[in-house]
Amino acid sequence: MTRIVVVGSGFAGVEAVASLSSLCDRYECIWVTARAQMVFLPLLPALAAGRYRVEEVFWSIESYARRAGFAVIEKPVEVLGDGWLVAGGERIDYDYAIAGLGARPAFYGVPGAAEHSITLYSVEDAETIRKLLDRIDGLVIVGAGPVGVELAGEVALWARRVGSPLKIWLIDMLSEPLALLGNQRASELARELLEKLGVELVLGRRVVRVAENHVELEDGSKVGCQGCAIAWTAGIGGPDVKLEKDTALGKAGFILVDETLRAKGYRRLYVAGDAASYQAQCPPLKLAREAIRMARHAVSNLRAGLNGGKPKPYKPFITTCRPLLGVCIGKADCILALGKNIALKTRLPAWYHERVRRAYQSRLVA
Repeated sequence: MTRIVVVGSGFAGVEAVASLSSLCDRYECIWVTARAQMVFLPLLPALAAGRYRVEEVFWSIESYARRAGFAVIEKPVEVLGDGWLVAGGERIDYDYAIAGLGARPAFYGVPGAAEHSITLYSVEDAETIRKLLDRIDGLVIVGAGPVGVELAGEVALWARRVGSPLKIWLIDMLSEPLALLGNQRASELARELLEKLGVELVLGRRVVRVAENHVELEDGSKVGCQGCAIAWTAGIGGPDVKLEKDTALGKAGFILVDETLRAKGYRRLYVAGDAASYQAQCPPLKLAREAIRMARHAVSNLRAGLNGGKPKPYKPFITTCRPLLGVCIGKADCILALGKNIALKTRLPAWYHERVRRAYQSRLVA
């Protein structure tokens, strides 16, 4: 029997399973994932600040997998081959696969960063930060992208709610928060909101070393305090997986895909979501909405292959040239970046996040 495998249980993996479920009465469907749970990553900063409970952003996939007709193998994938993979030391053959392996924090070789900082890429990370907030005197956040801005803002709001004197620094090598979006108005709004909350912005200086309770900048200055903790939100790299073919090995460990989302040099493996490196003048941003679109397109091409058809090129929607992104600090203060020139203060992103969160909770927990 033809075997279809989905790897990973993030946005891309869950969407691939949903889109493939109608095939599972005719084909063998297997879902391979290191953990049989889904994490709603966009709300991890809010979880870290106690605005959500774990069960509201972290759900088992097993019941949903059964309803979708998938057998679950809860093992980490170590090797991706063309027509086979290795998970937990076991070889699993497949006819077609869609890998949504996600990404992992990247430390860029900064000494001490991996050893002394807390990342924010899992429920455990968020819980660690939440428990630390009651005990530390300050939080140094490295990386002023969307996650860093949201974490700084959420923690500042938490400090206000509980009357904590916690000091918060937000550091980035670029000159503005949210600078990589290329939307000056969004950066201005982020700066305005954070400074209003008392967050100290340290911008335009690179972190060259991380210690237990402070960071050292390229000009020799130090940021932190005796009772401080360090949070690292400065970027992501590709998944921890080996590839059979070097043709698909991209920069920072991401998996190179062709225009149809097949791993480069592979015939049977599609890659969707954060793990994929789609080479284009305006590549897709690594966001949940793009991961979902990529998964749906990969499934469409997989179906075409099953029926003897040809895969079609993927057309990214949310790209580096055309960003569409909401950044929220609490429920009330959100920034919506529309392209490079428009940014608004609106509650719409918070409403949207909550709507999507409820939809996933309903889908997985029902």
